[in-house]
Amino acid sequence: MNLKQQLEIQALVDGELAGQDATRVRATVANDQQARELFEELSLVKAALVEGETTLAMPEPPDFYFCQIRRRIEAEDRTTSTVRGAGSGTVWNWLRGHLGTVAGTAAVVAALGLFAPAYFRPYVPGELTDSEGEMSAMTYRSEKASLTIVYLFDSAPSGEEQPVAEPLEK
Repeated sequence: MNLKQQLEIQALVDGELAGQDATRVRATVANDQQARELFEELSLVKAALVEGETTLAMPEPPDFYFCQIRRRIEAEDRTTSTVRGAGSGTVWNWLRGHLGTVAGTAAVVAALGLFAPAYFRPYVPGELTDSEGEMSAMTYRSEKASLTIVYLFDSAPSGEEQPVAEPLEK
C-alpha cells in the first residue's frame, strides 16, 4: 500500500471524503487486509483521542477578559482626568507631556535664527564690479513692479576708458 492510499484511508476515518472517493476507499478497505487493519487502527486512535480529550469550561463568558481590560482602561482614564481637572498646573502638565516637541521646535527656530540671515539678506541695489576691474554692473530695482535689472558692461573693452552712463532725469 502506498502513501496516497494510506492518506485516503485516514481522510475516510476523519470524515473528509465524500461521494465517489469515499465509496472507492471503502471498497479498498473491504477487499484489502492491510487497508482494513490501517482503517481499524486509525479508528481506534481517533476514538481514544475523542474520549481522552478534556474539555475546558470557562465560568465566565468569552468576552469577560476584554470587559475587564476595558474597565481598567476606563478607570485609568477617570483617574487621569481627575488629576488634570484639579487645576494643578495644567500648563506644566501639558509642557511636560510635550517637552520633546517643544524642544525640537525651539532648536529649529534657533538654527533658523543663526543661519537664516546669511541666506535671507535684504537686497541692497548698487553698482557691482569684479575683482580685476574688467567688468562692471549697474542694478535697478523696482519694488512697485517687483523687477530687478542688472546691466553688465565691460569697463575697458579696447584698452580705453568708457564713459559712465549718466542717470536719466525725470
